Amino acid sequence: MIRDAAADTSAAASFGQRGLPQMNQFSFSGNVLNRPKNAEDDVVHWIVQFCPNWWEPCIGLTDTFARVGSKLEGQLNSALFMRNIRFATVDCASEKVLCNEQEVETYPTTRHYYKGEFVAGWFGGQAHHEKFYTQWLMQQAQGITPETPAGHVVEIGRAHV
Repeated sequence: MIRDAAADTSAAASFGQRGLPQMNQFSFSGNVLNRPKNAEDDVVHWIVQFCPNWWEPCIGLTDTFARVGSKLEGQLNSALFMRNIRFATVDCASEKVLCNEQEVETYPTTRHYYKGEFVAGWFGGQAHHEKFYTQWLMQQAQGITPETPAGHVVEIGRAHV
């Protein structure tokens, strides 16, 4: 069972923006989109936030993203070498081509990828939307369990907010 990440605010201090992996066009392509075939120890779910790091509406939501991401990674990545889910950011100020390729048209945009395919997205929002953003992030993790093998298909619905 996934515990409510919004209830744990202590993780925010230890897992801020700098604690998240920041991807560029190469790391994004190699980790999220072009996954190795039949890799049992590969990440199945990537939740990626796209936003310029200076954009005011992103700042508060990135802290929420980091806090919830840390909590969910801790709960769902229990195997020694296998990770079910990872959270990362892309700075659209420096990675504009990547953001355009991923059809990022508004900030912040958060996209959920399952086995390299886009399955759900959160588009736009303000810092005061933290509760809704947290709920959406938690929804993306529903059905993912620490025991889920990398090859197991987990059904995830598309959600647009």
